[in-house]
Amino acid sequence: MTAIEKHKINVWCPGSLWKKVEALGYDSPTKAVITAFEKLIEHQELGSYKEVLGSNQETRFPEMEKRMGEALNQIEDLKKDKEDLIEMYNKHVLQVQTLINQKAIEAPGAKKPWWRFW
Repeated sequence: MTAIEKHKINVWCPGSLWKKVEALGYDSPTKAVITAFEKLIEHQELGSYKEVLGSNQETRFPEMEKRMGEALNQIEDLKKDKEDLIEMYNKHVLQVQTLINQKAIEAPGAKKPWWRFW
């Protein structure tokens, strides 16, 4: 077996902070500190990944912004089309209602003789 290199550290921790760490289930300062160091390293590595991704996003951002603008324009066009269709439908319904009313107003009892076609 190979021995793992270890470093001893001494830390003074505020009592209130240690009580919160114990409440998380850590019964040993060693386990808590090792976990904290691992999380710190992960956070640092994640930060460097975010920097790399951030530089890539800057090159992609104008393209995404352009596409977003096109999509918003298309949404506005569809809204206008919807409004036009609703207006056309309302006009059609009004026209049909007007025709029905005209037929009802025309002398209902006076019918044309059967030999008149127009």
